[in-house]
Amino acid sequence: MCGHYVADFVFILDASTSIYYSHFDQQLEFVVDVVEAFEIGPGLTHIGVESFADSAEIHFNLRDYDTAEEISAAVLAIPQQHGQTMTNLALERLRLEMLTPDLIRENVPQVAIVITDGGSDYTMLTREQADLVKAGGTRIIAIGVGDSINPEELHAIASSDSDVLYADDYNALDSIRNSLLLVACEGMQLIITCTSFSIDTFELQCSVHTFC
Repeated sequence: MCGHYVADFVFILDASTSIYYSHFDQQLEFVVDVVEAFEIGPGLTHIGVESFADSAEIHFNLRDYDTAEEISAAVLAIPQQHGQTMTNLALERLRLEMLTPDLIRENVPQVAIVITDGGSDYTMLTREQADLVKAGGTRIIAIGVGDSINPEELHAIASSDSDVLYADDYNALDSIRNSLLLVACEGMQLIITCTSFSIDTFELQCSVHTFC
């Protein structure tokens, strides 16, 4: 859907005890389905993934994989941690260890997608860390799953009200895939780079990329 969308995406996944094993697997499958909508590569979309429970775990960074196949395999191999919902720790590690100058790209948008089925254990710390992430220029999209979510906190985490999405349960995540892609890709601009011209055929060789 997003084609040549160029961005640095980090998925932040709830791995706390409140999530059943099967639901956690559905969350991973949802990430794979979303990733498949993008063109992955060194000059295209980069993907990183982190999960959180009692602690925050970075599974791979933005520059670790260059193909969708590698990313899908890495995502599906992520284990569930169990424990509390320390969303604040995930946002802190995102800011300090995943959005560093050596991992992100200049003039390319950074987008973090937080998926959770409940409120964090430390709401104020979570809001503070989200504000710090956003102050650094990263856009946050928040996805709430199920009926135990904290809508007020989700809106505080997200960059705007339109950056908050809801799914009734983990079975319904697929139903918001297109909505997530529309939100994530809105505002992108078409960039055409032409590198060569053939005098014999009068053909101009160009590549098309889109940026937020």
